[in-house]
Amino acid sequence: MSVTREHSAAPARVRLRRPTQRPVRPQPSGVRQRRGAGAWPYLLAAPTVLGMLYLLVYPLARAILISLQDFQLRQLILGHAKFVGLRNYRTLLTDERFWQVVRRTFLFMAVNVVLIMLIATLVALLVERLGSRWRLALLSALVLAWAMPVIAATTVFQWLFHSEFGIVNWALTRLGFSSFERYPWFAHGPAAFTILVLLIVWQSVPFAAITLYSALTTVPSELYESARIDGASAGRIFRAVTFPMIRPIFMLVFSLEVIWTLRRSCRSG
Repeated sequence: MSVTREHSAAPARVRLRRPTQRPVRPQPSGVRQRRGAGAWPYLLAAPTVLGMLYLLVYPLARAILISLQDFQLRQLILGHAKFVGLRNYRTLLTDERFWQVVRRTFLFMAVNVVLIMLIATLVALLVERLGSRWRLALLSALVLAWAMPVIAATTVFQWLFHSEFGIVNWALTRLGFSSFERYPWFAHGPAAFTILVLLIVWQSVPFAAITLYSALTTVPSELYESARIDGASAGRIFRAVTFPMIRPIFMLVFSLEVIWTLRRSCRSG
């Protein structure tokens, strides 16, 4: 209740006012329907959630359970594997061959990712500076290389580095390197490692280059003009203007290439 005082010659009197009652407005029907929906949205989302749990969580839990059991050929067919706890992990972590494979895998990943990101960045910068016709030709070549199936690309590289009929040995022999006559590339570890690196880089550069080129097209040209007016060199412009603007896309491509290279190395290993 509110209290007001009236100032006059007469003694002050206190007048009481009754609080005004606001009319109750009816709520819209949509609000009542949303409040009364209850579990209906959750029921609609339940099939998707259950499907994701079955496709993602169940295989992960099953893989963890299998890793704690002793699976041999008989158990793979008949089941009833013996539970051995962490014995499989102890055997694996104490095996020197496992750590050799881990070191080789991470070395393979690091070499591939560094080459992919370096070559893709240079190709993207080149595409940005080309004319419309040459840009279209180079982008078309990148798309065609990217669209080639993995099996076809692997077969091409096998024939290129074939010991008897490969064009690489033929070209090196013609150039005077007689030691490469019928050289078995796939029989030597470093040579096979180099061929695999070339194959993965050749397959991965198109995607990274096209993605980085699309990011370069979003950099405002006014920033380049301001940097040139200030006398910045090409390297300084890339470090201070270009790379900070494309850093989010660059890091995204970098993360994807790390994941894809690790997956390919695990499959090939």
